[in-house]
Amino acid sequence: MVTSAELDRDTATVQAANTLQDIYTGDLEIEVWGAEALGRKLRDAPFLVAAVFGAPWAEAWCGFTPKSADVTAPLPLGLVEGPLAVLHLEAMEADAARMEDSAPAQSAHLYETMARHLADSNFPGHAEQMRRRQASAARAAGDAQASFSILADLAVKKIHSGSTDSRFPDRDFGDLAVEIGGAAQAKYAVLSSIADWYGRGTQLSDTIPALEELVEAREPDAGLLCCLVLEQAVVDNLYDHAPPHSVVADVDDETPALLTRLRELAGIVEVSDVVVRARLACAAADASLHANASTEDVESAYGSLLSAAAAGRYRHARGMVLARGAYAFTVRGAPERAENLWRQSVLASSEDTYYGDARYALRAAQRSDWDRGLLELNGLHLITSALPSRKRLLAGTHDAALSAYNGAHDGNTAEAFGSTRRFLWEARLSGGWQEELLALELFGDLLTRAGHLEEAVQTYLGAGNSKKAVQVARKLTAEVDVRRWATSPVRRQQAAAVSVIAEQQPIISSDDLADTVRLLLDIARDLWSAPRSAPEPEISAVKALAEFGIRLPESCIDGILVLAQPALTTRTWASDDLASLLLNAHCAVEGRRDDLTDAIASMLRISEPYRGPWSILQHLPEPSREPLRATVRALADEGREEAARVLAAWKDSTPCVQWAARRACAVQLRKPVGHARTVTSVGVHEEETVTLLLALLSTDHLAPVSPYELASDQPTPSKTVATRGSSRPTQEPEDAKSCMGHGEQLPKNASIPPGNAEQVAAGPPADLAVAIAQQFTTMIEDHHDSGGSRLQKVAALGRLIEGTKLPVPVTRNLTHRLAALHHTPRPGPRDTRKASSGSLTAGPLPAAALRASARAFAASRNPDDPVSASEEYYARAAIAASVALLRANEPNDRVRGAGTISDIATAAPQFTPHAQSLTLHTCEHVRTIGVQHLQTTDPLLTALATDPAPCVRASVAEHGLALPAEIRSALASDSHAGVRRTLIAAVHQGQSQR
Repeated sequence: MVTSAELDRDTATVQAANTLQDIYTGDLEIEVWGAEALGRKLRDAPFLVAAVFGAPWAEAWCGFTPKSADVTAPLPLGLVEGPLAVLHLEAMEADAARMEDSAPAQSAHLYETMARHLADSNFPGHAEQMRRRQASAARAAGDAQASFSILADLAVKKIHSGSTDSRFPDRDFGDLAVEIGGAAQAKYAVLSSIADWYGRGTQLSDTIPALEELVEAREPDAGLLCCLVLEQAVVDNLYDHAPPHSVVADVDDETPALLTRLRELAGIVEVSDVVVRARLACAAADASLHANASTEDVESAYGSLLSAAAAGRYRHARGMVLARGAYAFTVRGAPERAENLWRQSVLASSEDTYYGDARYALRAAQRSDWDRGLLELNGLHLITSALPSRKRLLAGTHDAALSAYNGAHDGNTAEAFGSTRRFLWEARLSGGWQEELLALELFGDLLTRAGHLEEAVQTYLGAGNSKKAVQVARKLTAEVDVRRWATSPVRRQQAAAVSVIAEQQPIISSDDLADTVRLLLDIARDLWSAPRSAPEPEISAVKALAEFGIRLPESCIDGILVLAQPALTTRTWASDDLASLLLNAHCAVEGRRDDLTDAIASMLRISEPYRGPWSILQHLPEPSREPLRATVRALADEGREEAARVLAAWKDSTPCVQWAARRACAVQLRKPVGHARTVTSVGVHEEETVTLLLALLSTDHLAPVSPYELASDQPTPSKTVATRGSSRPTQEPEDAKSCMGHGEQLPKNASIPPGNAEQVAAGPPADLAVAIAQQFTTMIEDHHDSGGSRLQKVAALGRLIEGTKLPVPVTRNLTHRLAALHHTPRPGPRDTRKASSGSLTAGPLPAAALRASARAFAASRNPDDPVSASEEYYARAAIAASVALLRANEPNDRVRGAGTISDIATAAPQFTPHAQSLTLHTCEHVRTIGVQHLQTTDPLLTALATDPAPCVRASVAEHGLALPAEIRSALASDSHAGVRRTLIAAVHQGQSQR
């Protein structure tokens, strides 16, 4: 019994119900539901509540608002029991199968009926199966045309679904086309070419004649097929350049004419479907534009389409049309115009519920803004999180991007290739510029994996990915033509092209050199007005010009001077790169050195200190130094420390350089060692100290310096003080001798006692070098210091060991102390986390210590002397440790391991075979070191003369006149300019020695 009255709260009613239950026990089951019981039952029945009382009551009472069923969804039971059973079509299927032989026409009719029911019930895959069986039955009934039409419709649906499989599932399809002939055969040819596009690209020679035949025959699908072929040609970039170029599609002399015929067909075909009509119009507009078309050209091609889309004439395809127009403006250098169109596309796509296309437009607009330096910090995810779906107009039945990345991750290159092409197709034709860049980058990865390196570089350039384009270009021995990208209005593409030019400058032919440099100057012309945010093709062009070094032609000097003018009197953000360019031009063009010297001197006189030109000046070749020497000396006399360091690198030991060297050494010797600290520093102070000290060691004319001048509280001396007694040898101060006599070494593991640093720094340079070597070694052993700081000191110590002749007892002591540090680096408190993960133990410090130890070992012995037992033990242990480094993932560690073996082999020739074996290593830098130990008669040297790595070939070229004539001839015509220059220098040196 059910009542809407409250029952549970009325005690009398509950007792009456219980009495009735007792009376009729065994005869009737009496249960009474009141309002409370009904309420409990209905809480779990939201659909019933919504149907009777309305959705608000369902939400209020049940906490759930039932949504209307999706009309495009199949019947759930059909997913479990099978759609034929659910739709009661099993008997019809049995009848159709039974009549296939006896009554094929009736069988075809039944299959058609079942296909229609299945399609209406949203089971498209089952409907497709029935359509195929219908086609087979129709052919058995003698109706070849009907059978072909069915299979052609299925082929079109397959293409629309986004399938990248070039094979049609019906073997009879091609046979039927041949049997019928005429338009059927032409249609099959076009469909086959379209389906095969993912693997072969646009095949115009096959499709254009067939399309023309279909248009002439008024084939209903001619417009759709023409649209698909034209879109594929656009995605293949066949219309972007003249002559046409494509990474995938075949291009020959007939291609331009075929492309023109395709455009003409697009202009005459008639299309009823509004989406296809919009796509065809956009494809035709894209086909009319070259990559470097002007904004006016884009406006002419897209203007009427954009007006029609804004007026709603393309209905739900309007968002796509607006996005395609925005894309066209963006990639042709009109981002402001594109910005407005992106916004319109977002609005139109959202209104038509294509939220995936709206997301594409938002991401493309953000990418365009970022490339212009407009950095919007409000995350795009805040906006896209409001989009209810990822629905897109041109999406297939599967996620092409996901399939592409999955295939690439699994190493299935063939599958990933097709999926990536589909990803690219959807992105490009949806106007999704950001997605297109991602698809191009992934496609470049696949091409690199497959060994198509030149095509990969071109693809990375299209994606604007400088880093990957340079990495692949580095492996090529032939120049890649990047001019079309270098002149692109898209800044990221232009910057990537400039980076590739810089990487490939050694293999750019002399005939192309002037044009390439002129192109870079044209790009750099807007240096001072361009946006200051990545990508920055202008400053990249300046850096690329500097990479040409001594290859810079005289014709570019005026342009360089004009470009650098704003940086000659004040420091700018581009001063460092411009200084590098000016100094390289100074070395390259002797006839213009006076003009360049004035410009460089002007930069050097800028009062605000910065490292730009000074660090480059230190490595300036000898012939280029003289015009600048007077300016550098004058600035050094004025107290400019950076000028003194340059003179020191030139071994020009003027009094101010000597004072700077002793002062820098005093600073190092005063540093306390072996105590806990809260602040550590990593810099180049030790390297600069060694540079100054080596200059001091190179002169026989020592300027007198008092220890008191080197105290920490003394200021930098004035010009008059610095120049006094510039050429008078000085006597060794007595107090320095008392601290450290000739040939006396400091105790092991002891730094200079406080107060004596100035005495030692003012003493004999040879003793000072010993003190600095011991002090650096003690600093390296100090585990209280950070790993990075200790690493800098190892590098400085290695330079000091190589640059001067330290006493043999000192170098032997250094050898064993550094070797011990390699085995037990003792990480400090700041390196605890790194040490816990093992990165310090296997990191750069132990490897660098081993290399420095080998340098000290080489400096401690004469190669002609026999190797003692202790020396042999050390050498074998060091070589064994180096073998582990040769297997390291870090390239610098591999080089340190190879350098260790090389140093040991140089000092002890009995270990030369170990060094020669380095030529078999997979790392090009290791092979370069190994080549130095090969005999010129070794056949291995002939093989290495054709090594793919230029640095290895350059190492072979260093043998100069000792090389066989055929090897010298091959290296003299090497594609890499650096190899040719190395050979010329080696031959010249050999001739001068003779």
